[in-house]
Amino acid sequence: MLRPFDEEFLLHQRMEAPVLSPRASSCYTPIQDMESKVLLKNLLSANDYPAQYERFAASIVYALTYGFRIVTGEEWQIKTAHEVLENFTYAAQVGAWIVDALPILNHLPAPLAPWKKQAERWYQIEERLHLANLKDALERDGWNWSKDFKNSKEAQKLSDIEISYDLGILCDAGVETTAVTLQIFTLACIAYPGWIPKAQKELDSVADEDRLPTFEDIGKLPYIQAVIEENFRWRHLAPSGIPHATIQDDYYKGFLLPKGSTIIPLFLAMRQDAKLFDSPLEFRPERWLYKSQPSNWGYGRRVCPGRFIAKNSVAIAIARLLWAFNIKSKDGKRPVVDENMFSTGFVSVPKRFDVVFEPRSENRRRIIEQKLESADKDIVNLLQEVRRRQVAVGLVPRA
Repeated sequence: MLRPFDEEFLLHQRMEAPVLSPRASSCYTPIQDMESKVLLKNLLSANDYPAQYERFAASIVYALTYGFRIVTGEEWQIKTAHEVLENFTYAAQVGAWIVDALPILNHLPAPLAPWKKQAERWYQIEERLHLANLKDALERDGWNWSKDFKNSKEAQKLSDIEISYDLGILCDAGVETTAVTLQIFTLACIAYPGWIPKAQKELDSVADEDRLPTFEDIGKLPYIQAVIEENFRWRHLAPSGIPHATIQDDYYKGFLLPKGSTIIPLFLAMRQDAKLFDSPLEFRPERWLYKSQPSNWGYGRRVCPGRFIAKNSVAIAIARLLWAFNIKSKDGKRPVVDENMFSTGFVSVPKRFDVVFEPRSENRRRIIEQKLESADKDIVNLLQEVRRRQVAVGLVPRA
């Protein structure tokens, strides 16, 4: 993500691309299907929706990356990943380190440069996590991304540490972004609930009380697709994007941007621009009927590589949450949504708000329980099904 654009950047990108392409991503739906059933079942009895969203997102990416499920969300890997993300968020803050403003200070010896000692401590935590996960994944039964990466021709030019970081960064990014996106969706349900009856009516026309909506159904649900798009627009989880640099002199509205200029996309400002969106602070799915917005995922070579997987995870979760529950504010009041409701940092997370996930009927509760009970939860079997689907669409797994 922060690596300079060079041959090494392209080498890492080529190693990742085969498992993140649209075709490859479409093969992962058996895992997303099962984990979304677990999510619904857990929300019947536990109202800790941020933790349930995180477990859902984490289990999908950990299954694909390392070949095991996240069952409770309390696994040591998740706790350590939290620590790594907190360290990254702190380090990425503007002004966190004086050396960022005065790079010449980086030549100071370590005793006079406390940021070096801190960086080394954080690096050791991160390295141990990623290497342990890689080692564990290579010893597990069945296919996973770790084995796929390790057997790629690109891996011959990379160390185990570099491979483990590629996998670990994909995994960490996939957990937080999906979980926060679902928290934002939940906030939209209680802050602007007027759109929900229309969404549920469309869902009920395709998937009645006796079955869950499926991935195949989503293509027949234009309003649900619009809800998903509006969710991405309404409150972008990253207020600003990754800094880019111009590779040549360029002009924008008459202003010269010299080669090497730093360009930072301000997603929050773009998504709240009243010139582009009528009443931009309101949640209005109708904006996106039969439309999409590819810029949600960044730009150029640094566009989010896992965007196809993430969108599928969000889509099946939103469709099934709306099918299963009436999502209501616990106190019956609509919150006033403003910037004070969100954390600051690389990812902007809604501050905790109380909601109730009320099953829309007893029959839907029963269906949720039955579907999870009958689902295949053996991750080796599900990964084998993923591999079978890859072969069916013309992909050749490298492991």
